[in-house]
Amino acid sequence: MLNSRIDRKPLTPLTAVAVLAGLMSITLPIAGLSVLAQTRFATVSGTATDETGAVLVNATLALANVRTQAKYEVRTDQGGAFEFVGLPAGDYRFEARILGFEPLREDVTVGVGESLQKNVALKVGTVQETITVTADRDQSGTSSQGSRVNAARAPRSRPCPNPAVGGCIGPPLKVKDVRPVYPPALRESAMRGVVSIEGQIGTDGRMKDMRVISSPHPEFERAALDAVGEWEFTPTTLNGRVIDTRINVSVSFAPAPAPTVAQPE
Repeated sequence: MLNSRIDRKPLTPLTAVAVLAGLMSITLPIAGLSVLAQTRFATVSGTATDETGAVLVNATLALANVRTQAKYEVRTDQGGAFEFVGLPAGDYRFEARILGFEPLREDVTVGVGESLQKNVALKVGTVQETITVTADRDQSGTSSQGSRVNAARAPRSRPCPNPAVGGCIGPPLKVKDVRPVYPPALRESAMRGVVSIEGQIGTDGRMKDMRVISSPHPEFERAALDAVGEWEFTPTTLNGRVIDTRINVSVSFAPAPAPTVAQPE
């Protein structure tokens, strides 16, 4: 049964206006807080691509707040796009990375309510080669002629599954290897040291643009360059295109091991 004590008469115009005003007094502060939250925090967005301009899918993008150490991480979508939202204003360390490419690291500053557009292009990673050369007495004083691998038997990279998506790398394979020789002039000195070389594997697979970063002795430097300069590779491919590739080589020279002295029985 209906409660007879409740007044069910229609609201008068004056009462309706009062009720509406009351509702608006509640709604407006909530809307105001929403707008304030949107204008207070920053946004960083953009697109990740490779050297050819093709988009990188599932690349990792990270931001670390310098002051608070708070970390934020997102991944690129099928179109290579990414977006950080709700970022407090401040200084950040930005990083973009994906397997097979050099990580990109930069400092980023965002202001209050700023929408920063940041597109990134990643470069194919650097090839690393490490060699140890020992001054064995049976070595000749000249560099070896080098050994060749049958390139026809080398494993071929798989075809790129989606031409519209980047990041399809066909890595280089060494097909000619020449070993450095410990310099004869330094054998009596029993000197040791490391020669660090930077260079590129050209589109023809040959070494080029080599330069020595550090070397303990000119003889070590000459021995390392003479050998490494003869190396040959299958060319690197990116999305089906042949590209130059950076290479770092570390050659460690060491004296011959001391002879083993037989112990009397």
